[in-house]
Amino acid sequence: MNGSESWEVVELLRSETSALGNGAATKPWAIGFVRWDISGSLVDYDVRAIRTCAARRDYNLVSMKVGPQGDPVARLLAAIARCGAHAVIVPSREHIWASRRAVTEVCDLVVVCGDGVWERGYQWPRWFAR
Repeated sequence: MNGSESWEVVELLRSETSALGNGAATKPWAIGFVRWDISGSLVDYDVRAIRTCAARRDYNLVSMKVGPQGDPVARLLAAIARCGAHAVIVPSREHIWASRRAVTEVCDLVVVCGDGVWERGYQWPRWFAR
């Protein structure tokens, strides 16, 4: 996987929303965030799990795979702002947990494994363990 592959689906979202005319979608947008350095050989399984979760929660999904290079969370936050995503869906806590506060400042966080949902603006306790 290369860096450009990670973001081409985000560009697809922009063209899909403009095709609607007014830029509004009937369902809220979500970004699927998969760190392939964490998923390893299970990356396809994790992507399918995110798609299933998005469908179950009635989100339009933009799937994004991010490797270990650069700052994947900064790129994710920029994509959230660019797309106006309402949620980020991750396969497990390991993919986002260190940056959960930054994500819930701007959108909901959905963790597939364990079916956890933290809404935008959630106030994380200072003692909350990793």
